[in-house]
Amino acid sequence: MDEKDRSALSIVTYWLRKKIGRTPSFDCFIIWKAKVLQNWKYIIGTNLPDNEMYEVTYDGFRHFWYLSAYKEYERTKYMDDTVRAEILRKVEL
Repeated sequence: MDEKDRSALSIVTYWLRKKIGRTPSFDCFIIWKAKVLQNWKYIIGTNLPDNEMYEVTYDGFRHFWYLSAYKEYERTKYMDDTVRAEILRKVEL
């Protein structure tokens, strides 16, 4: 784990402690990361039961970090056959 990884995880941990106050102990982990041009993008999860994910972006030009929090509202499973047979036919692209 390099310095950018530690910084991204620390930002989420700090934000959660500030937002929730006295938080139970929790773990943050990197789900995905990629370098896009001069930027680093991270998707970070926790083991908290709040169904939130965090996108942390490091802007390599301005040397700023950005944090966005996302909540999963619904999860729907679609079979590939259903998508081809029904959804693509009903939704004209």
